[in-house]
Amino acid sequence: MCELFGLTGPDEIVVNEYLETFASHSVDHPNGWGIALFCGKEVNIEKEPVAAYRSSYLKERLRTPLRAANMMAHIRFATRGHMAYENGHPFVRHDAGGRAWTFMHNGTIFSCPLLSKYLYTQSGQTDSERILLYMIDQINAEIEKQGRILKDSERFDVIDRVVLEITAHNKVNFMLYDGSMLYV
Repeated sequence: MCELFGLTGPDEIVVNEYLETFASHSVDHPNGWGIALFCGKEVNIEKEPVAAYRSSYLKERLRTPLRAANMMAHIRFATRGHMAYENGHPFVRHDAGGRAWTFMHNGTIFSCPLLSKYLYTQSGQTDSERILLYMIDQINAEIEKQGRILKDSERFDVIDRVVLEITAHNKVNFMLYDGSMLYV
């Protein structure tokens, strides 16, 4: 299974030591790494389909102080989808209102017909990406129903409903950031 790391707070801090410790766990999670850094409504994704502890890019990236108030990191142990960039976490998609949703997952979807339609539209081969695509479709349906951008509580309610729909008989541990709220 994968490992997830998330940080959210009022002020930026230097996160290098946390990420170095987290990357050391990739000996047991060797199928890729990814980091999502947030600045306002912008999200910057850095990821590779190599073990974090072996990544020369990540080592170089962490040579200078990396500051963040909000960030997510993922180290992958692949259960669905081969070792490739498009299967690396985190995943980012935008809803109909332009909000960026950033998602990473630890677990396995054994059976969930609600996600099946995304098999042919997703970029990679992971069940994790299908979860995010379904979430975005549900957010978009609620935006259309309301005729406006959703409030925090409305977005939370949609995500809460989706989690209840997809978790039966599945392993679904995740982090999701919508630009203002971190769902864990």
